[in-house]
Order: sequence, then structure tokens, then C-alpha cells
Amino acid sequence: SLRLGVLVDSRCQIEALSAAAETRGVEIDAYVEVDAGQNRCGVSAPEAALALASAISASGRLRFGGLHCYHGGIQHVRSAEERRRRVLEGPVARAAAAAALLR
Repeated sequence: SLRLGVLVDSRCQIEALSAAAETRGVEIDAYVEVDAGQNRCGVSAPEAALALASAISASGRLRFGGLHCYHGGIQHVRSAEERRRRVLEGPVARAAAAAALLR
């Protein structure tokens, strides 16, 4: 069977997805998007990630799939050491802070 997963970073997305899933009688995996440091998308505060995860779990037709954190700009860093440092200090640190609240 087909499983669909989507990223969310606001309650209005959760409400719209939940309503659409209810209309169709399906379940959708929803992943909370965590801002990786580029300030483009995702929630910045770990508490916001927790609130969205709770809203997903309470929605009925959505399943909390986990956290999503991606920093596209880091892929252009040539040095493997520098890239590793930036990943650990940025996306990994932010996702870990949010994950700590979800335990």
C-alpha cells in the first residue's frame, strides 16, 4: 500500500492536511520541519516542534513521522572537515534540541 509523508511547520498546514485526509479516508505521515539555520523554513524553537508534534498526534488522520532538518547550503562546502563541523553545529544541534523535548 502507498504511504504519503509531508513536511509541516505550522498548525494551519496540519489542519488542512488533516481535513483533506479525513475527506479521503486516508492517513498521512507528517514530519515536523526544523529550521536548520538558514531561516528559510521550519520551526526554530524546540518548543514549537513539540507543539506541532502534539498537534499532529491529536489530529486523528495524521501520524507523527518524526523530524526533518536539512541545510542545503552546507552541501557546497568543499572540505569534509568543515562540512562535518557545520552539520554538527547547525542541523544536528537544532534537531537534537527538538528531539530532546519529544522524548
